[in-house]
Amino acid sequence: MQQPKYMILTDRPTVWRLSFDYEEIYKIASLRTSYDEDKNTSEKGTDPTNSRVILDDDRPMFNLYLALAISDLTGLLARRIESGVQITADDGTPVDNQGMVETSDSITYYLVMSLNHEAHMLMSLYRYCQEYLVRRVLEQWYNSTTPNSEEMRLKIYQVLEYRKKPVTRPIRGLF
Repeated sequence: MQQPKYMILTDRPTVWRLSFDYEEIYKIASLRTSYDEDKNTSEKGTDPTNSRVILDDDRPMFNLYLALAISDLTGLLARRIESGVQITADDGTPVDNQGMVETSDSITYYLVMSLNHEAHMLMSLYRYCQEYLVRRVLEQWYNSTTPNSEEMRLKIYQVLEYRKKPVTRPIRGLF
């Protein structure tokens, strides 16, 4: 195993794969705006000039907001993206580690984690990251912080830092 240049691993590394489909993010965001619009019109009455629902006509603006949200998520996960690490499974077969792969309709992150991280937290991390993308898009769409992506950002950090066994670091005196 090759030790990563800028990453300290206390245990054998493994790869967590997270893949996000842009169409799925669009559907969730569009559904949320539709729900919010329906809730607001039932409370305040109908105002068709102030519709804030994401529709197919709004794809260019949605794509811009999604690109910005992807950049933010990449910044959150950047410490774990290291494509230069060669990882092998227990049976000796190489594990796919491409770092980050973006296509026209999806993005896939390959996160280098140690075996001290809880593997069952991978699905939680996926859901938090997906929710983060949706909330970041909606924050930009509504031009407010109402969807509160900060909450999801903190949950992402919690999953990335959660360990099976606590990690202790040596303490050096000042003198």
